[in-house]
Amino acid sequence: MSELPISELNNEQKFTLYTIGQITGGLKTDVHFQKLIFLTTVAVGGSPKEMGYIAYDYGPYSIKVHEIGNDLVRRGFATKNSDRGCKARKLSPEETALITPKNDFNRFAIKRVADLVSRFTYNEIILYTYVKHPKYAVNSTIIKDVLDRRLDTAINMVMTNKVSVGCGAELSGLSFQAFDREMQRIREVLF
Repeated sequence: MSELPISELNNEQKFTLYTIGQITGGLKTDVHFQKLIFLTTVAVGGSPKEMGYIAYDYGPYSIKVHEIGNDLVRRGFATKNSDRGCKARKLSPEETALITPKNDFNRFAIKRVADLVSRFTYNEIILYTYVKHPKYAVNSTIIKDVLDRRLDTAINMVMTNKVSVGCGAELSGLSFQAFDREMQRIREVLF
């Protein structure tokens, strides 16, 4: 492990380290890592293409982002877990100041996306990303399975307070009214 001073990380490495640092307890899987960086890149107005994202087997994937993650691990800024997820190491206040976005909007957007992604299961993060960014799902090898389960997944996301009813409707592919009827039907069965 060769730890480079944090000040010598490039902007993409700093962005990635800051972003994964917003996930208390770390990311569950490599899929969560890839989708987190993809979604935060979009949220701050960045270009997924510049970060190397392409439509791949499980939606947006970037070899460049994968290499950034591995480099951060190699340099001691992050660790990997058994499911290939990762966690940023605790940074000093001085180190944190060097990687924190100066723009309030970007800090807010990154935190908002990180909060969402940290609560999503594997199936939920895949569905969310596919629906919000369908052009990155075109080469997916699992899209049929994801879409076959989308109503159940969306209902679960709403019932567990991970997304709003409006977002759940969008994820389910139903109109707001039709989704609300499905939610009422489920509530009647459960309660």
